Amino acid sequence: MQLGLILVLVDVVCVVHAAKTGRFWPWGAVILAVPGFGALAYFLMEIIPEWLGSPQSQLARQRVGKKLDPDKHYRMLTDQLEVTDTIANRAACRGMLGAWKIRGGAPPLRAYFSPPDG
Repeated sequence: MQLGLILVLVDVVCVVHAAKTGRFWPWGAVILAVPGFGALAYFLMEIIPEWLGSPQSQLARQRVGKKLDPDKHYRMLTDQLEVTDTIANRAACRGMLGAWKIRGGAPPLRAYFSPPDG
């Protein structure tokens, strides 16, 4: 009895949300035709991507990514430098080296950061 009441409540909330956001068709029919699973599908395919697309969540993901892998941007820049050795790519890598010195760390230096011989 309680599970049925919870499913009806969740379905009603999802149908109202779909109607308010202009997605009533086909989501209203899916939610009402398949109780529980329709609401779950609506939540996974519409609500979660909406939450993840907000500027606050994108900023939070960037912050978490920088904490988990602080050297990702540097690796991307050095890989780009290996593919295309331009002044702009060298300047970007050297800028990252300066940031590393401020942080107190030392990245692996590569030979192409030194001035060319000859």
